[in-house]
Amino acid sequence: MIPTNLLLFSLAVYGVGCAVSQSLMSLGGTLLAAYAFWSLFTQTKKAWASFLPSEKFALSFGVFFLFYSLLNHVLSGPSEVFWGSLKNLPLFAVPLFSFFISQSIASSWDSKLKDNVGLVLIAIAAAYVVSALKAMYQSLGIGHPAYGFFGNAIYFAYNILPAFVFFMELGIRKFHFGKWRPRYAFALAGLLLLVIYLSSSRMVLLTAGFYLMLRTIPFMIREYGWVVTLMIVSIIFFSSWELLANNEYLREKWNRSKSLDDPSWKWRLVAWEHNWNLFLANPWFGVGPERNAIDVATMPQYAGHWLPGFRIYAHSVYLQILAELGFVGIAGFLMFFAYFISLESIAAWVAVFFLLSGISENVLNNSKALHPVYFYLFFGAYIRRMVNHK
Repeated sequence: MIPTNLLLFSLAVYGVGCAVSQSLMSLGGTLLAAYAFWSLFTQTKKAWASFLPSEKFALSFGVFFLFYSLLNHVLSGPSEVFWGSLKNLPLFAVPLFSFFISQSIASSWDSKLKDNVGLVLIAIAAAYVVSALKAMYQSLGIGHPAYGFFGNAIYFAYNILPAFVFFMELGIRKFHFGKWRPRYAFALAGLLLLVIYLSSSRMVLLTAGFYLMLRTIPFMIREYGWVVTLMIVSIIFFSSWELLANNEYLREKWNRSKSLDDPSWKWRLVAWEHNWNLFLANPWFGVGPERNAIDVATMPQYAGHWLPGFRIYAHSVYLQILAELGFVGIAGFLMFFAYFISLESIAAWVAVFFLLSGISENVLNNSKALHPVYFYLFFGAYIRRMVNHK
């Protein structure tokens, strides 16, 4: 039996790290991975028996994908890619064994668990408030895109997106955990939505907009009626318009979006074509992890936008996997996320909107953006186990 307080401490470290510190993020992921390995050796039969056949099928593909991806890194030899994969080992270990942790928590239930989860959520929410305030200062005070504690506005937006979905779902489902209340979730989700806007990541904002239309607005109409919902949506729209009018960087980037000559999209198409051709040449197993990069220094035909010395990847989760790992890799990747979608829980919505946001950006080789995805997939699945516990 795994001590639940120690496990919840690991969750708090991981969640706070996702908001403010890459070091804490990796530490929390490593602690959870250690718990998962312990659970693997003590409760394998019990955990496996609790899943439906469809869940076992999906999860088996996910396990295969993660092992296959890690094996590809190992076969790459003692290179920078290989050692980089070892440094980010929690990225592989956490999702692979997270369901064993869920079972451990369920089997070691105690009456104070929900109260303790409430404290974990409050700690994580406080960290995101700090991150959001820093991001707002960066954008509104200095006139740069918001990037919080992570140095890159695009990856910061992808870092925030799963947290936005997770906390919005907590509010919509009206979950109470000790001192945690649904109104806290809505307030934090609103703040995170503002930060996503200030990051100027168009794909993440578009994804968040789809989420609002699909989940949040129907909920508001049911709870508060059309008039109140229309008032709130109007306030959000006009506030966004005012922010756009008073921030030169945001205005310039959104104006570029109206043109077919926008360099962001033009050169994405170049990267997509390059990776699609690599996939066509190696359809089953791909070319290997991170061997699909464009480097202008050695590939001058791609000069004109990217600088020499920078390795440019696929700008798409799907084309990245197809080029790296082929049909075999993309099948395992999709089935891994299909498992979380099959849970019909908060984790399902985190998975769906991560998959949508991955169309135009590759975050699989960036721990700042990928750790929060894995964390909120697991946390959402864990909360499902907890609230359904008898």
